[in-house]
Amino acid sequence: MTCQFTPSEVATRPPDPVARTAHDLASPDQRIALALAGWTLGVDVEATALRDLNAYPEELSRAGASELLATIERGEGVVRGGVR
Repeated sequence: MTCQFTPSEVATRPPDPVARTAHDLASPDQRIALALAGWTLGVDVEATALRDLNAYPEELSRAGASELLATIERGEGVVRGGVR
């Protein structure tokens, strides 16, 4: 079995993008930033989160939300088709 991610990608990914406690959930500011970034850039945030992090945006930890926001801002491998 081969790994689908390069070592640098594995090092930068959050260890577990899903929040395990209410305290670890993405902050309201992060959720707003994800929604705005998706809307302005035409990205389907939910589809991108499911594909890349295997979680819905509502389930993300702070680290997972930061990683998703960085991915959307870079525009690398995002799912296009967000609501405009």
